[in-house]
Amino acid sequence: MNGRGATDSVGEYARDDVTTNSAESSFAILKRGLYGVFRHVSENHLQRYANEFDFRWNTRAKLGFNDVERTAVVLKGIDGKRLTYRRTDTQEQLASVCYRK
Repeated sequence: MNGRGATDSVGEYARDDVTTNSAESSFAILKRGLYGVFRHVSENHLQRYANEFDFRWNTRAKLGFNDVERTAVVLKGIDGKRLTYRRTDTQEQLASVCYRK
């Protein structure tokens, strides 16, 4: 491994202030969430779940974030974006029937 990273495969678990514990802890939180909270996870959406737990890890209380600050970070992330839903054929047919004059 290049840089300052530690290499588990050669029995090195820490180098200066870099340890493998952070990655293992982050992965453990993801695993606990997938097994405990989100019981069925589609492979199509796995990256979204990973992103959510990555956000939780990076904004945890140990790093100095509280609920208000975490919420502010989330709200900054949605600025300028809008949520749209794609209509299905059935919804379009229903809408045309409901709004006929």
